[in-house]
Amino acid sequence: MANGITSEVFYPRLDIPNMQDMQYIITDGSSLVDLERDATNHEISTPDEKALEYTVTNTDKRATPKYKITNTYITDPSRDTLLVRTRFQSLDGNSYQLYLLENASMAGGGANDNAWWDGTNFALMSSGTETLFGSSTTVVSR
Repeated sequence: MANGITSEVFYPRLDIPNMQDMQYIITDGSSLVDLERDATNHEISTPDEKALEYTVTNTDKRATPKYKITNTYITDPSRDTLLVRTRFQSLDGNSYQLYLLENASMAGGGANDNAWWDGTNFALMSSGTETLFGSSTTVVSR
């Protein structure tokens, strides 16, 4: 985590990032468009120092905040998983839309990378064709 958003998820090896960052775009559909990283103040909390869980609360920076995003991150060392539970709250009563912006970085590179939502498996998917250690590699993660 950096600047209130998900950063550099390493998989399947600890030395190769497959995601550079992931954040929300917040919009009212007409005049407001915010990037979560840039438009919010960040607060981090951990429910238990021994748990692989933490919560990041991102609140709109405006003098009168319009919204708050709470992301709870959970990992399991026995599984290839980063679970993010998100709660969005309008603080001014207006309606907003959230869009997920994932910056895939398959095998540590940025060429030919794609990310999409798999609604059947309820998973964020990424793929890319990269040259890794001198060989062309196709990587798919979910």
